Amino acid sequence: MRIEPSETTVAGSSSYALDYAASSATSLRSELGVDMQWSRNTAAGGTSSFGLRAAWAHEFASNDPTSTAFQSLPGVDFPVSAVSQVRDSVILEASFGLVSANQFSIDGRVNMEYSADSKRYGGALTASYRW
Repeated sequence: MRIEPSETTVAGSSSYALDYAASSATSLRSELGVDMQWSRNTAAGGTSSFGLRAAWAHEFASNDPTSTAFQSLPGVDFPVSAVSQVRDSVILEASFGLVSANQFSIDGRVNMEYSADSKRYGGALTASYRW
């Protein structure tokens, strides 16, 4: 990803507009873990499924700092710091699915990612019909 942002004003002076140095970031994420799925037929002729997933994730991203400066005030610069990329985290996920005999299905998933600095939670619920 290449970033080359700069600010301008729509009206008035751009004296305090910021100009950012171009920067690039490369990201490669690896995951190592276990994914287990169970399914069975229901009494009504459909199928149900349940799954669990646990993994360790490692991020190989480059976190180069960004340099910024005011466009009209040369020599006045300041550091910009953002949240650094979390390198190692644990992923936990649970999923379920139900497909009825008439091809109506509901699928759901809840996932969590934990690291030393952060916690992320997510989920999805999908309903569909096949004909």
